[in-house]
Formats: sequence, structure tokens, C-alpha cells
Amino acid sequence: MKEILLPILLGIFAGIITGLVPGIHINLVATLALVHSFFVLEYVSLQELIIFLLVMGIIHSFIDFIPSILFGVPSSDTALSVLPGHRLVLEGRGYEAIFLSSLGSLLGMLFSVVIIITLFSYLKSIYSMSFAYIPYVLFFVMVLMISLEPTSTKKFWALIIVLFSGSLGMIALNSYHLQESLLVLFSGLFGISSLLFSLKDSSSIPKQHFKKETTCSWNLIKPLFTAGVCSSICSIAPGLGSAQAATIASLFMRTLSAEIFIVILSSINTINFALSILSLYVLEKARNGVVVVISQLHSITVAELILYVIIMLLCSIIGFFITILLGKQCIYFFNYCNVKKISIGIIIFIIGLVFFMTSWIGLLYLLLSTSIGLLALELEVKRIHLMSVLLIPVILVLL
Repeated sequence: MKEILLPILLGIFAGIITGLVPGIHINLVATLALVHSFFVLEYVSLQELIIFLLVMGIIHSFIDFIPSILFGVPSSDTALSVLPGHRLVLEGRGYEAIFLSSLGSLLGMLFSVVIIITLFSYLKSIYSMSFAYIPYVLFFVMVLMISLEPTSTKKFWALIIVLFSGSLGMIALNSYHLQESLLVLFSGLFGISSLLFSLKDSSSIPKQHFKKETTCSWNLIKPLFTAGVCSSICSIAPGLGSAQAATIASLFMRTLSAEIFIVILSSINTINFALSILSLYVLEKARNGVVVVISQLHSITVAELILYVIIMLLCSIIGFFITILLGKQCIYFFNYCNVKKISIGIIIFIIGLVFFMTSWIGLLYLLLSTSIGLLALELEVKRIHLMSVLLIPVILVLL
């Protein structure tokens, strides 16, 4: 019991830190664990290390929405939540937005168990039949995202953003001189660009209240089912993540309110992470940084798969309550702090972290990715196009 309890507690703590502090991502912690695994495994067992990584990932998928909603600092998985989440913040309903995101993540984990049981015997066959079509599916998704822009002018600028971010991705991901390329790219495209853009807004954020006006209802069943199906598809195709799954799901639900959209996106975020462990076992394919590290450490058995799913399910319940409690404390802090000073502090922290991890070459890529992120914001096109930084390189590799 002690062998499981300690890594769970450490994983919860690490997930809180990575979720709350922009720039410290779970992939960074997982990579550091892999690099220093020879030293780490002298003190803990391999299974303890894997449990720590999985618990950190699940808790992170809950907590990650707090800075996204309150400060507009999204990761690649929460980028779409900024607009509806920030809309509720501007109405003084930031706590409600955090509650909705934690509810969505919990429901997503519960739904993941159903999906894992359903797909366990069929996932390998589905993947084998669809593998040859994956690059064309990815290209179709990219074209679909551009076509969803409301005007021809925005479609044109969306194409420019796709080409810019895709070109940057091809260069950065194939550069031998750039370490932690995903940290640098996502920090610029989604992190610093958002913070710099928000500094332009001189309007004050209203005081937040703690009324939870939204309650769980049967209206969530259809959106959750749609989100689960889209997440399952995206878990098979490399390069497709939570943002793409949420956009595809929204096509089938034209009248989504901001509240339900937050629930759906947060559920997809958690579903994608939970399904990645099934993908690793059945397909021997890693779909995120944490699972990549696990795949290089150990080949999991079916008994371990069951154990890990049970642990992630239990930790998702813990994550639900932790997110609500932390969200309330962050709201109290948010009500009395200077948001702009915090944003500047976060920018300085991210720049320092990138320099520490990647030296001057990383700062150059950070500048380029931040510029592209700012361009997307200035042109007012959907930021999902920035994910071409991964999509285009993956398409070219698979073709």
C-alpha cells in the first residue's frame, strides 16, 4: 500500500504545480524524470515512478484550467477554453467556470473507463484499418479548421497562420540545437503571446463571486458522448489533441453555451490523457509526453493497465475537489491582486525557464513562436490554427 500511496501523493503535488505555474508542463517533469531515471530508480521502483507520472498527468488535466480561465494563459490543450472561460470571468463568474471545468474533467475520466472497456478488444483492428488514411484525415481536419472561419479574409489569414506555424514546427522539431522544442513552441504560441496581448487591455476585471449557478443536468449526456467519440478518434491519430477534438465535437452541437463548452473541452482534455495509456498498451504508441517517457521505461501488462486506470479514476475524484478548493483560493487572490503585474512576472519566469533549458537558441524560437501567436490574436483568427506547428510535421512524416 505504501508503494502506491507515496507516488500518488507526490503525483498530486506535482500535478498541482505543473497545472498552476505556466511554463512548467508535465512533459517537462516527465522528461527530467527520464533523463535522471538511473538516479531516481535507485530510490523508487519502476512502478512507483510510472504511477507518479500518471497521477501527475491526471491532476494536471484538472488544475490546468485555473490559470487558463483566470489569467488567459492556455496550454495547447486549454487554448479554446480561454474565450468562454474569460467571458464568465468578465461576468464575475470565474469560480463557476472553474467548477464547470473540474466537473467536465471528472465526467471525462468516468467516461474514459467506459471507452477503455469498449475499445480494449477492437482498438488494434481499428488502427490497422485506418493507419494509411491518417495523414489525409489530419489534412482534412486542418482544412476544416480554416473553412470554419466566418469570412474569406479570415480564411486567408488562417491559412497564413497555418503556414507560418507549420514551417516553424518543421524547423524546430528537426533542429539538433533546440532541446525541449515543445516547451519553447507552446510557451510562445499560447503562453507569452496571450499574456502580452492581455496587457493591452486596460479594462478592469470585475470582482468575482462564488455562486455556483450551473448544476449538472441530463443536457450534458449528448455533448459528453460526442466528446468521447471525437476524443477516441483523435487518440488514434497522431497530431490531433484536445483542441481539435473539441472543435470537431462542436460541429455536431451548434448551440453550445459557454458553460457546456467548458465542460466538454475539459472532459476531452482528461479523456485524451486517460486513453493514451490504452493506446500505449494496445498499439504501443505514445500520444503525449508523459506516455512517451513511460513507453521508454517499461512495457506495461494488462494487470498494470487495470491498476493504472483504477488509480487515475480515484485520483480524478481527488482532483475534482482539489481544483474547486484551489480555484476558490485563486479567486480570492485574483480579487485583490494586480493581474498585469502577475502577467509580467509570468512572462519573465517563462523567458528565464526557456533560457535555462535551451540557452539562446531557445529564446530565438520563443521570439518567433510568440510573434506568430500575437499575429493570430491581432488578426482575430481561431488559435487552433497554431496547432499546425505539430500537424504539418506529422502529416509530412506519415506521407
